[in-house]
Amino acid sequence: SGLVVIQNNIGSTTPIGDFSITSTNASGLSLMGTIQAKSFTTVSTPSIVLATLSGGISDATINTTSANGNITLVGQIKGTTDYTENLTLNSGSGTIFYSGNFSTTPRVKNLSITSTSGFTLPAATDVASFLLSGAGSLSQDTTITTANQNGAINFNATLNQTYNLTLLSGNGTITLGGIIGEPSLNDVTLTSTSSSNGVILNTSAISAASFSVNSSKTVLQKAVTITTSGST
Repeated sequence: SGLVVIQNNIGSTTPIGDFSITSTNASGLSLMGTIQAKSFTTVSTPSIVLATLSGGISDATINTTSANGNITLVGQIKGTTDYTENLTLNSGSGTIFYSGNFSTTPRVKNLSITSTSGFTLPAATDVASFLLSGAGSLSQDTTITTANQNGAINFNATLNQTYNLTLLSGNGTITLGGIIGEPSLNDVTLTSTSSSNGVILNTSAISAASFSVNSSKTVLQKAVTITTSGST
């Protein structure tokens, strides 16, 4: 039931083997620095708190690309100070499984996720900026917002499952890449108030029950086919 605190890099020269953390402490895991391991798992962890050292280090990275291992996170992910700490997850061809939610306060700053095998998105994510590369899936209706910080949302990934997807970026830019909707998503809504590059479509195919863009400017970077089974 003790608190687990990681305040430095682990496996930076040579990645370690499978790394598993178990704690029932209310604060669970306090994390900063870079962890490079074959796989990474938290078990029965109520919270994963991204911390900042007095010297200003505020980034947490979990990297399992050396063995393309899985990353499994259990518990609420939150920062120490609102929109200050960054989180990067990179599993190569391993999967990233997250069972929990992102705290509404204090919120994570920049969230970057890379997995070619897939990452299941939580129902609600409120961060300063969001990047998903590789593949993603929805297990429920999902909303990602960066509107409070006017940050960018980048989906450079194949995204599937029949649920609603809502992206809100405020004055930030929303970029869609990869194949969106295999199988078809339900209702997809993109909202950006940016007058320069509100929504950028860098994908060849979008398939959904409905597809709605609320933006003063939409940029097509390649030919795209949008297929809807309901209304457009």
